[in-house]
This record gives sequence, C-alpha cells and structure tokens, in this order.
Amino acid sequence: MKFILNLFTLVLVLAATKTGLAQQQSLAGENTNSITVLPIRWAAPLCTKIPGNKNRITWTVAETVDTKTFEVQRSGNGKDFSIIGSVAATAQTISGAFIFEDVQPLAIAYYRICSVDVQGKKMYSPEIKALSQKRNTSIRQSLTETIILFGDSEKRLITLLNISGQQLSNTVSTSNQYSIKNNSLKKGIYLLKIDTEGLCEVQKFMVL
Repeated sequence: MKFILNLFTLVLVLAATKTGLAQQQSLAGENTNSITVLPIRWAAPLCTKIPGNKNRITWTVAETVDTKTFEVQRSGNGKDFSIIGSVAATAQTISGAFIFEDVQPLAIAYYRICSVDVQGKKMYSPEIKALSQKRNTSIRQSLTETIILFGDSEKRLITLLNISGQQLSNTVSTSNQYSIKNNSLKKGIYLLKIDTEGLCEVQKFMVL
C-alpha cells in the first residue's frame, strides 16, 4: 500500500511539473508576441554647403537601439536612389548628430538616410533637396545698415544668430535682398543662417 501511495504521489508531481512548464512556455510565447518594436524617430536631415564645394549632411534620431548603420543615399531625380556612403550607429557627435560629407555633390541632389538594424531591417528618413550651384550671396554694410544680397528671389528662411548660436530672429523672404538695422544690435559678430530648398548657407558679419 505504501508503495502504491508513493507511486501515486510521484505521478502527481510529474503531472504538476509538466503543467507548470507548459504554462511557462505559454506565458513566454505571450510575452514575446506582446513586444512591439517602435519605428525609429527621425529629425529631417539638413544639408549645409561647406568649403571645397562639399555638401555636409547631418541628421539626428531619437535613439539608436538595435541600429547597426546608417546608409546615406542620393538621387539626381528624387526617385532613383543609390548609396554613396555609410555612418556607423556609434559615430554620433557630442551633440548627438550624425555627419556625412558628399565630396562630389550633384548640381541638384536629393538625399535620404536609411537606418539598418542588426536584423537587416531598413527604415528611411524624410528626403531633402539640395542645390549646389553657387548662390552669389554677398554682404554690404554702412554705418547704419547691413544688407545681404542674393543672386535670386527664391523663397528662403533667414535666421539671425549671435556668435554664441542664440537665435535672435527668424524671417521668411522672397526678395533678392535682406536688410538689418545696425542700431538694433549690440556691437559684435553675428551669423546669418540662410535655408533655401534644403541647402543651408551661413554668412558672418560684424556690427561696430
């Protein structure tokens, strides 16, 4: 009788163990299925013209978890893109941005960034258009006024910054010139950031 009871107890233990394992496996499956991989959040890339007739592409993302690399893709017509370089996901600058320089830019180019994760999945940034033609921007100054002359009357966003990078004003212009009253500024060095169709140009001037 004692042997029969022990055998019965052993069967119950084994059955309970099997049931517990099945429940754990079921819960594990539910947990796996409930995990959602959030899409990468982009800040639109920015193209800046730099000395040497180069285009500097910068971009930021909210996070780089599971991201392996960023492909920089370029197109001449906004449809057919090809890879012109890549940046490792660990290559962030101190400010958190990623940087790539196109040393042979097209006259008119479209750029986008492709994020590639460790499993090979890809996600794309918004596209930007960059014009590499010379803008012929110049600055003329008098004692009372600073005038910026443009080579065309395209729509552009003009941002005035002090030397510390603090934004002082933001203006949309469709004129071929932009003027600033010198008496509205303190003596010092100022920067004008000019954005036109994805191309960013920076001009420096001084108020005496």
